[in-house]
Amino acid sequence: MKFSVLGTKAGGPPILGHNFSATMVWLRQGYVLFDCGEGTQYRLLELGVSINSCRIVCISHFHGDHLWGLMPLLSACCSTQRKTPLTIIAPEGIRAFVEQSAALSGMTFPFSIEFVELRTGFEGIVAVYEDCQITAAMLDHRLDSFGFRVDFPLHFNIDINKLTQYGIEQGAVIGELKSVGHIRHPKTDAIIYLSDVLAHPPCRESFVYCGDTRPCAAEIELAHNATVLVHEATFLHQDEKAAYEKQHSTAKQAAELALQANVAQLWITHISNRYPEPQILLDEARSIFPQTFIAQALRIVEV
Repeated sequence: MKFSVLGTKAGGPPILGHNFSATMVWLRQGYVLFDCGEGTQYRLLELGVSINSCRIVCISHFHGDHLWGLMPLLSACCSTQRKTPLTIIAPEGIRAFVEQSAALSGMTFPFSIEFVELRTGFEGIVAVYEDCQITAAMLDHRLDSFGFRVDFPLHFNIDINKLTQYGIEQGAVIGELKSVGHIRHPKTDAIIYLSDVLAHPPCRESFVYCGDTRPCAAEIELAHNATVLVHEATFLHQDEKAAYEKQHSTAKQAAELALQANVAQLWITHISNRYPEPQILLDEARSIFPQTFIAQALRIVEV
């Protein structure tokens, strides 16, 4: 699994060198984009990623620091004559926002857009693409705000030594084993099952993105046993009152949630400008959940 946080800044006025919220996760072909803050198309260019390779855009909520980059991104897709369909998943109202903005600016789309609008309180599957399943759940924020989870197909790691013990050479047979679940030995006609040659039990990687929210039970369920959780950590614990009033999370709360959800890794982002040294938020989170990392804009992470 591979992902990159394109912007780590919480709301407020722009600051040079700090980008607004956007995170991308690679698929076999293309990628999923979570949130699309102002300037996201430039971050993709900096990363060397094609705008037209985006397959799905998931908008957590309609605050500007998570949304204002969407129409410029769509405009760029139009300018490059994109043909590949695009799916946009967001709270109710996203279709009207996109279509009215396009009409007012004279924008016409040379590609189809499928809108998946999430009603208040929604929880469930919102898309299936390349055998990846995307799930959404409503969180706790001033506007309807949703977290998203991507479950990737089962990953099978074959032990080549076990395979050769059966007198089988690696090659095309590995693909057949993974897709069919068994092969027939070319000489003995015996059936060799995938489970017989695995290095370890099959695992399913999963990625969870939680934008603006106060801690809530829905997050724990959404992130349960996830490989990676990218979560906002706008405030320090000392500013917990402000976090509660603004319906955001502290670094400590994000870490506690990661612990309760039993995730493998926590990546904190969406950090307030009041903290010039984000390391203090990382230290706070790691005191509770050691496998915490601080998101660095444009860093490509492979897990």
